[in-house]
Amino acid sequence: MSFNMLFNLYDSDLEPIDRWETRKARVAEYIQWAHPDVIGSQELQSDQFDDLCALIGEEYASYGVGANDGKRAGDIPAVFYRKDRLQLIKAQTFYFSETPEVISKNPFGGKNTLTVCHFRDKQTDHEFLILNTHLAFGNIERRFYEACKLRDFLLNKKNQLPLLITGDFNTFPFRQELDLPFYDGDKIVRIIENGCVFDSFKCASFGHFGPISSTNFCLEKKKPFCSEGEPGIILDHIFVSNGIQVLSHGIDAARVDGHFPSDHFPVIVDVIIQ
Repeated sequence: MSFNMLFNLYDSDLEPIDRWETRKARVAEYIQWAHPDVIGSQELQSDQFDDLCALIGEEYASYGVGANDGKRAGDIPAVFYRKDRLQLIKAQTFYFSETPEVISKNPFGGKNTLTVCHFRDKQTDHEFLILNTHLAFGNIERRFYEACKLRDFLLNKKNQLPLLITGDFNTFPFRQELDLPFYDGDKIVRIIENGCVFDSFKCASFGHFGPISSTNFCLEKKKPFCSEGEPGIILDHIFVSNGIQVLSHGIDAARVDGHFPSDHFPVIVDVIIQ
């Protein structure tokens, strides 16, 4: 599962029902219901990360550090995983910069990270990697730079284990009939796929279920939490490498007690690691 859980930095702009203090229980309840083996999350802040760990920590362990300082500050692109199913062998954080192995800024003055977790499946004994990230939103050139760095990381990695990449890639498509903030999304997807990975949406053996949108933002009302989004606006993806067979791909617009858990919908794949 890839799931942008929405930071709480601008909660005052939201309706009270959609602020973190109210909806964190919905996020946890949804995760416990969906019961994914592994989740790549985006936008969590340190207090949100702590809240979620407290709510689902009996079943899920986690790894993630803040992008700003390698500890607690900034967005935490955390990976949560079922303790009874997966063993975490190694976890690392890389920066989208010219010095990826140390805390560093990109040429645009920001810090952004790629979380890499090496797992062993306790049931099958197969090993695989989960990569999780969140590409920049507001700056097209920075998003292009980060996508290229991700592609280069994939092409240069020495470990040839099967892998899945979860993330919010802010891939607004080239659809000029819609009032979108950007139109470079198709290009971003192509850059990432040039890293020898495939968009699971395109290669699922049994196809896609759910809406063709990964957010509940309403363009007409200019606010989130109020629709199943615009068809074709999929910002969140799960990419897979060779060695991963995708059975199904889904975007789940589920509500908990009548309300969405986040402003993004979870993206879910069922896979076989070969």
